[in-house]
Amino acid sequence: MLLKVNRSTLSSSDSDRFGRIFAEAKWIRNSIIALDDAQSYKYDEHKKVVHYDKDRNPITDDVTMPSVYHRGVADAVFRDISNLAKAKAKGIEVGKLHFVKSVDSIDIKTGFIKIKGSEVISIPGFPKLRVYGLGQLKRYGDSYEIADGKLIRKPSGYYVAITVCIDKDNMPKRAKTGKTVGLDFGPSKITTSDGEVFAYYEEETERLRFLERKLSRKKKGSTRYKRCLIQIRVEREKAYNRKMDAAKKVIADLMERYDTVYFQDEMIASWHASPSYSGRVQHSFVGAVKALLMGIFSGTNGRRAFCIQRGFPTTKLCCTCGEMNSIGRFQKEFHCAYCESEEGDRDVHAAETIRKLGSAIRAQWLDEPCVEGDSSILGGVLEHYRKGQDRLMKRRLSETAAS
Repeated sequence: MLLKVNRSTLSSSDSDRFGRIFAEAKWIRNSIIALDDAQSYKYDEHKKVVHYDKDRNPITDDVTMPSVYHRGVADAVFRDISNLAKAKAKGIEVGKLHFVKSVDSIDIKTGFIKIKGSEVISIPGFPKLRVYGLGQLKRYGDSYEIADGKLIRKPSGYYVAITVCIDKDNMPKRAKTGKTVGLDFGPSKITTSDGEVFAYYEEETERLRFLERKLSRKKKGSTRYKRCLIQIRVEREKAYNRKMDAAKKVIADLMERYDTVYFQDEMIASWHASPSYSGRVQHSFVGAVKALLMGIFSGTNGRRAFCIQRGFPTTKLCCTCGEMNSIGRFQKEFHCAYCESEEGDRDVHAAETIRKLGSAIRAQWLDEPCVEGDSSILGGVLEHYRKGQDRLMKRRLSETAAS
């Protein structure tokens, strides 16, 4: 849950303290990375930190941030080192940790975030911090506990992200609908097997274009250049928030109406490189929707959302007879040359194929009966892509277990 700090109520000293905390976080992280043995760093023993000015002259400063943040920065470095070591042990080529220009997220340990009122929280260094967003807690009543959190800096301001723990028995139970759906991703829209279309497309705003033109006329590194750059980042953050809001609404709608959502691991990154698709993909929410579905796929072990591997020829495959057909790029309708089945919209046909393929694969993976028709029709196709699907499942589910 994300809470935004009410900057209008911050005193000048509090504003300076926020800036100082994130500056010290950068200095501490870089100083730990510079050590020969980073694991020997003890946050409670290091009260001074060395950093450098623009001319590379060393400056020694006292660490004034609360020790909770100091520990959070150090633990984040240790966690990154551990993750690199685990990846290297698996045979993955990894580099090393590099110095950073900024730190924009600091861990807050469990027990240091407290609710003080309807708009006030307490975090280390700020005993009475006014925030927006505490109304989100009303949905949980009194049956919740505040766990750990993060202090976050964004172009639009400061935020406190908190983790809320609630009793599983108090979670509202969703009634099963007995419905499933397949999704076919396009560069700027998503088509369902029921014939629905979800689309979101928003180009850069006129204000963003104006600010980018303005930035090009500023001297790089000047105060006005930095101020304009911050304004551009704020505009981009707003655009990103609108895109994510639209994507989350689509996910919430699908999760409410369907028991399982099937989708394909489309190569959206390669669409960005395509001259035909790059503009539409960049300004649509297709990538955001896919990322959210991937999280649900991993988090629910494939029960609420299920991903089939990339490479399945869902547009060419007839889900009625299991034969492959030739279909042109600009052909809008699907017609099977073998069983004469037809579909007026090729995207709806692809989504239906994804639904049936996904159901058959999911049934085998979870050792459950397939309820979406005769999976034997697709047997040859499934066997051909079996290894790739197994790799996808193991990778995604191992990532969930590791986290």
